[in-house]
Formats: sequence, structure tokens, C-alpha cells
Amino acid sequence: MPASNCNVMGTNEERAVAASTVPDLCEVREFILFSNDKERHQACRRPDPHFMPTRLLEIGTINGKFRLKLCNSNKISPGAYAALSYCWGPDKNLKTSSTNLARHAAGIDAEDLPQTLQDAVGVVDSLGLTLLWIDALCILQDDEHDKATEIATMDKVYANATVTVAASRAVTAQAGFLADRPDPWPTGSRELFELPYRLADGQTGSIVLGPDFNRPDEPLDFRAWAYQERLLSPRILDFGAINTRWICCQSVESDRYAFTDGWDGLNTLNTVRDDLKSKHISELYEKSKGGKLTKPPMTAFRDLWSGIVQQYTARTIGVAEDRLLALGGIAQQFGTILDDDYKAGFWSSTLAHSLMWTRIEHWKHEPETPHSKYIAPSWSWASLNAWVDTVYTRTLDENFRVLHCHLEPLYKHAPYGALSSGFLRVAGTAIETVWGSNQDNSRFASRVSIRDTTANRKYVARMEHDRAPTDLSLEVKATLPVLFLIVASGDRRTGKANSKCRCRNQGSIKGLVLESLPGGTYRRVGCFYLGGMEMESYQECLRLFRDGGVREFKIV
Repeated sequence: MPASNCNVMGTNEERAVAASTVPDLCEVREFILFSNDKERHQACRRPDPHFMPTRLLEIGTINGKFRLKLCNSNKISPGAYAALSYCWGPDKNLKTSSTNLARHAAGIDAEDLPQTLQDAVGVVDSLGLTLLWIDALCILQDDEHDKATEIATMDKVYANATVTVAASRAVTAQAGFLADRPDPWPTGSRELFELPYRLADGQTGSIVLGPDFNRPDEPLDFRAWAYQERLLSPRILDFGAINTRWICCQSVESDRYAFTDGWDGLNTLNTVRDDLKSKHISELYEKSKGGKLTKPPMTAFRDLWSGIVQQYTARTIGVAEDRLLALGGIAQQFGTILDDDYKAGFWSSTLAHSLMWTRIEHWKHEPETPHSKYIAPSWSWASLNAWVDTVYTRTLDENFRVLHCHLEPLYKHAPYGALSSGFLRVAGTAIETVWGSNQDNSRFASRVSIRDTTANRKYVARMEHDRAPTDLSLEVKATLPVLFLIVASGDRRTGKANSKCRCRNQGSIKGLVLESLPGGTYRRVGCFYLGGMEMESYQECLRLFRDGGVREFKIV
């Protein structure tokens, strides 16, 4: 890609839609100018126009070839910069470290970069920008303190970027994202019709109709780190397998500010949801600047956060210890908006109501393996490298309450990042029982019996376990003593008042399943549910739990 030239879409006589991935970047440059218009694009403006990342790559040319210099931003005037969102792939790419920092400051030949990074340099230059932020090159990868410091500002890096270039189609940093698009239809199955149309302003164009097809999965859609990069970026130039899109907060709701080159209208539901979440975050952030939010926006934020956690945990992360870190930028922005304390993936004001999360069983499950580094306490969804469903418990049991939550950040200056330890002290009523590997187990669900010897009764609870039995102590022994701790209990009326069926009350009990550890502490291994009980059985079961009185438990 030649430096400083707008790249016009290529053509192909056999295709109604161009094979070239590179759109008319002159048009995208106009969108960037429009998105800086405070009147027309209020949601897209930079939150802090004076912010600059600690380090940036300055793009220049020598003999017609790109050459980059890694510079400290305190030595340059605040201005427009681009950020890159991409898949790393195998960890063997060129990176900045404390040993080569001076060499990178002197200059980096773009030809020495992996293809995805080379493509990004060319695109950014064609957009008329001279500064680019790439995590692998702008963060010292061998300095844990520098990594923690820079990652703690990633919410600002992406939120204040003039544009984020998303290499969605590139599987690795070596793959690149500017190769010709593949034909979405199998050979011989393509029947396309190109129809002319005239716009209201008199311009003419064409629309191509063809058979429906499944949009290919984009590699970047599965990367956990890329999730917050997308949500935090107000402006994105997204290079996908079947199209190149311009996305800004304003374009989500108005085609007037939208741009798509390639096959349009084929975005996955998750991508659309991501775009909408990005818009909502920007809008609510603007509303919060006047002070702490009150209901109903606060409720909207709680629901928005739950959806973010569920979508985020569906993605894969290369380093398990980054589970909290890779969501830290979004969490930091939410913390500012909510004026609430962050607690290992939860918020202090709703912590007690949020502990009943469950894992979503997925065919791609891989056995949990011991980690050399601490990740999160067991009561946090972040402790599990799995897709989770966030559950908000509206009405708590009268005896259950959170007494204290203590977390130790790995780095004091990065409270939204990695942790070194943590525990939760709660009070409630509980009963001991046994989880057996032969109790009708599936991978992540079991039936566990609770026996009341005084009344000669047996209650059967459904247990949702966090890990498969083969990942826990049940791999080496048939049973595991556990504790059922009530989080919520209550009765509800079933049936319809105007139906022939008689209305009746039924009770339910649900809570956490804990395993006892040495030193008087506990760890979460799942949650349980006792539901659909007639009122007499419900009252007797509740009595069985409460016979032991209210106790305190320290969950690590």
C-alpha cells in the first residue's frame, strides 16, 4: 500500500462486489471528520481530547517504505492517533521489551513486522494519521509493572483513539487482513443479480441480490481481549471476511453515518449487540458526568453489565491469569459511572444478589488445569475459565448477608486488574450433605439428596457444579462432603386465578455449594436449587437448614 494515498476498491469483472478488502479510504477519512463534529456525533467525540497513551508509534517513510519510531507521548503534542485490535496468535512476534526499547525508539522497519501489523500501518497512513498504538509494541512485554500500568489505562487508549482498526478476519498477527475476500458461495451455487438504483440526491448505484449464506466466524469475535477493545472504541474501521465496515456510535442507529464495503446486512447478532452496547456505554457515560446515576439508569447499567460478562466469558483467553485483566478497561469505566466499588467481576452494591452465577455447558469444554498464578476467589465467575450465565437474585433469604469482602490487587495502582488474593465473609444458614459421583451426574449438573432423619424425609436438589467431576476431588474418590448455604428462599403462587386449576403456593430454596478447606475456609464448587415444593415440605426443609442456626463462612 503506497504511503499517503487513498486506496480505491479494486474491481473484478466476474464479481458484482469487489474482491478487494481495501475500501475507498478517502470516504472513511470523511467519516472520521464527521465523527469529530460535536453537533452531529455527540456520542463519538473523544472523552478526553488531551489524553495520549504513554508510547505511540510514529509513522514515517524512508525511500518509499514505512519506518516507525516508538516515541514517548510526553515529547509530542496531543493529537489524533489510531489503535489496533487484532489476534496475537503464537507468541513469537516482534515485541517491545526493556532490552530493545532504545532500538525501537531509533526506528523499526515496517517490513520486519508481522503482516497484520504491516497492513495496519498502511491503513492508518492512508487515513492521514501519523500515530498508531499497538499493544505488543507500545507496552514493555517483559516488565510486569509497566504492563499493569498500561493495561490499567486501556479504557482511555481505545475510548480516545480517533479510530480503532479492527483486524477481525486475521487469525494471527502473521495472517494480515487486506487479502482479497473469499467468495461466500460454493462454486456453482452463486446466482447474483445486480440492480441499479438512484438515491434521493440523484446519485446512482447498484444493489446485488443473491442466495442467503452463513456469515463466516471472524477470529477476533472469539478473542476475550478484543471484546473490551470493541466496546470502548467510539469509532471502528472493521476489516471482516466478507465486508469492511465503518462503525461509530452514531452509525449504529443511522445509516446516514454508516459505511459498508462488500456484502452488507450479514452481521451476526453478537456483533450487532456489541455495537449497541458500545453506544449505550458512551451515552450513559455522558449522562453520568453530572454526578452519580439514579434509577432507572442504574438498573439499566446492572443489566448491561450482566450482558457484558456473559458475552465476554463466551470468548477465549490465551492466558487464564488475564481473565479479570482483559475486562478491566470496561470495569473501570463502569466504576466511574456507577460510583461503586469493583469486586472481582461484581459491584459492591449488588454483590450479595450476584453470587448465584452458573456456568453454561458448552461442547468445547476443556478440563480445568491447575494454574501457577492466582486468578480470582472461587465465588467469582472469573475463577472459572468458562462461559457463565449471570443471575441476579432479587430477594435474598432473611438470614443471608455479605459481611465483608477483601481483595488484594496484584498491583496497587491497578484496582481493576489482576488479583493476588481475596475472600468473602458471609452469614447464613447451611446444611451438610454429600455430593457423589454416582448421583446421576452429567458434566455440570447433579442430583444431590438431603436427608431429614427426624422426619424421615428426603429432598432432592439440583446442583449446578462449576467444574466437571473429573476436574475436582471426585476424580479420585466417590463422594465429596459439601455444604449447602442458602442465598435465597421464598414461596410463590402458581396457577392462574381465572383458570380451572386451583392456585397454590410453592416454595423454593437456592444457594451456594461449598467445599470445606483446611484452616476453616471454604471454596465454592457450584450452586443448588430446591424448587416446586409444596408449602409443608418447603417449611420442613427450611427448618432443617435453620436448625443449625446462623453461621459465618469465609469463602476463598
